[in-house]
Amino acid sequence: MKVFSELKERLKEIIKVDEFAYLTVKDEVQAFAFYKADSELFSLAEWKKFHQEDYPTIIAKSPVLVDLVKNKKYVAVENTHALEVPQKEFQILNIYSIYLFPVLHNNLVVGFVDIAYIGDYYIIDKGTLDKIQCLVCEYSEKILQTVEEYSK
Repeated sequence: MKVFSELKERLKEIIKVDEFAYLTVKDEVQAFAFYKADSELFSLAEWKKFHQEDYPTIIAKSPVLVDLVKNKKYVAVENTHALEVPQKEFQILNIYSIYLFPVLHNNLVVGFVDIAYIGDYYIIDKGTLDKIQCLVCEYSEKILQTVEEYSK
């Protein structure tokens, strides 16, 4: 999916990118895996298989996602091991840092870009996070069109 490849390449100009994914959000209640850049760690098929037991992800069960949807602003978790409620997925997948950037439509979170760092911490300063959010916003219309096309 061209839009995600383009966005990932643009992000690489700003930050290191380990794992890159996009999840759609339905009614701000459920999150569905939509796109996962294949890496040596996980393909989209493997990723969906991992989530099979609790698919789709119920947003209310994940404090990080509740924060994202409620505040309609990116969520930066520099150290997933310090989260109050340890989240199984982060530990099993060896995710140390994760950054989620919402895609908004009609002032609702309809999806989010997920950038995760495996086996090591990766800290992104606020100014850079703001730049990344602007970049995601720049791509939001193309992302929404792509999701619509592939969801038919």
